[in-house]
Amino acid sequence: MSAGRRVPLATARLLAEEVIGVLEGTATRIEIAGSIRRQAMSVGDIELVVVPDFEQVPCGLFGETRPVDRHFQRVQELLEQGFLTHRLDVNGRPACGPRYQRLSYEGLGLDLFCVQPPAQFGLIKALRTGPAEFSKALVTKKFAGGLLPYGMQVEDGRILDRGHPIDTPEEEDVFRVLGLNYIDPPERTLRFAG
Repeated sequence: MSAGRRVPLATARLLAEEVIGVLEGTATRIEIAGSIRRQAMSVGDIELVVVPDFEQVPCGLFGETRPVDRHFQRVQELLEQGFLTHRLDVNGRPACGPRYQRLSYEGLGLDLFCVQPPAQFGLIKALRTGPAEFSKALVTKKFAGGLLPYGMQVEDGRILDRGHPIDTPEEEDVFRVLGLNYIDPPERTLRFAG
């Protein structure tokens, strides 16, 4: 969550595109999610779903290499430069790890959700598009009032069917797996999901 600042949708989209521009080349995919994607009239934070790009760098005497997360490296550089700032939680703690970065840009909250295996891009994008009650329904079993069919569960950013992972590379795949018609982001409420 942001510190309460809200901006018009057009301003939020412009700020999101600026962030995407400075992260370009550090990820294989970066897409807007959250209230911007749902086309809310005013926006309290920017949410981006990122598939980091990894580069193999030398690390040993015998030609060994190790993967380096280029996206995470760039975020650290942008923090050092003051282009981005940490956004602390209610207990005064930052969150800036390889899977999630809670930051601020131009005084607006910025959440970067990084899709790393075994997580699936389609599921993360659907969950991070929201709204919260719709996302909760996507991960809750039908018998408990959610949309998840019997035998399925969500774990580590992916859908499992009786313990077997199901590929959901795109958001439409999530809806198909759950037996739902695709719902456009601005229409995502529980009354349209049933």
